[in-house]
Amino acid sequence: MLATDTEQQLKTMLSLAGFNYESPDILLGWKVFKEFAAMPVEGVDSGILWQIGCYSFTGKKLCHLDFVRQFIFKDEDGEYDGMEQLHFEFTCQPTSELLELERNHWSFDHQSLTEYFATVECFPEFEIAKLHIGWTATVSQEPV
Repeated sequence: MLATDTEQQLKTMLSLAGFNYESPDILLGWKVFKEFAAMPVEGVDSGILWQIGCYSFTGKKLCHLDFVRQFIFKDEDGEYDGMEQLHFEFTCQPTSELLELERNHWSFDHQSLTEYFATVECFPEFEIAKLHIGWTATVSQEPV
């Protein structure tokens, strides 16, 4: 798969799994994202980021739960040539419980994706987020 195909690939995988963007099942989304994260992408290095927090990026405070796959491009000489991030993001109105949550965790410090995913799934923030109702979801990809 090429980096240019990754956004559509994730959307297709979510569709085939029956994922609902307006009333998402966090665990179903996470399962599909883990499968997607394990798929090779030609000519790039990649890393995975899991993050949660409540922010006012749009001028309105929202809680954000974001599964990110970062693509690092290199030129013919193997030198850095840019980055893109694919975001599978969940947002909702803040609640007192969600306002307390803030964490981000990269895959780079883990020996495998399996180890990384297991670590994320043990976070108390993951447990709280997966039980919360009221999220909506989007998928987007952008240069960093």
